[in-house]
Amino acid sequence: MRKFLILITIASVGGLSGCAAFNTIRTDRHTTIGQEMLDLKKAKEAGIITESQYNEQIARLMSDKNTIKVDAKLVE
Repeated sequence: MRKFLILITIASVGGLSGCAAFNTIRTDRHTTIGQEMLDLKKAKEAGIITESQYNEQIARLMSDKNTIKVDAKLVE
């Protein structure tokens, strides 16, 4: 009986800690800033996003503290 209670307790704690993992937001970047800029340019040219949305997203990329500043016109 005691082993059963220990097993249930371990399973409950493990299950609860697993739920907390779903609330974690990862911010790892899997693409380069340059690639994101090129993707935005393609989306703008395809009419998927507007000029103002394009400019807003480029500004967001350029304001990232870890971004090396480049001229956005280089990708146009």
